[in-house]
Amino acid sequence: MSNGNYELYVSSAVDLSGLILQRLTDDPGIDLDPVWSPDGTRIAFSSSRNGNFDIYVVDADGGNLTQLTFCNCVDQVPAWSPDGTRIAFPSDRGGNFDSTSWTLKAGIFSASPRILPQNWRRSGAHRPRSC
Repeated sequence: MSNGNYELYVSSAVDLSGLILQRLTDDPGIDLDPVWSPDGTRIAFSSSRNGNFDIYVVDADGGNLTQLTFCNCVDQVPAWSPDGTRIAFPSDRGGNFDSTSWTLKAGIFSASPRILPQNWRRSGAHRPRSC
């Protein structure tokens, strides 16, 4: 938490004084639910920086911040596909959070999300907890 806001940090090393943290985000919005891409080069997360929660991706060094969803709804708790090409997430796009999840291509901003096929299992995703 920085200045009363939740931000994303990574630990790059440990020195005699403890962990060395690198801040990846610095925005008045709340940044939550970070999850590493399978290849370790990117982090998907949800953020309220534009007034509601959307899905974002940032490089592991904090560069190339990209907003992936643009919805007047709540998109949270992203999960990477095992091959790192797609991100799944629950949303209240249908009016409430239910068992419907959405998916989109991981590197394309403003891509139109689609309903996640029933045969896609979160257990195969790079996310330790389920929605």
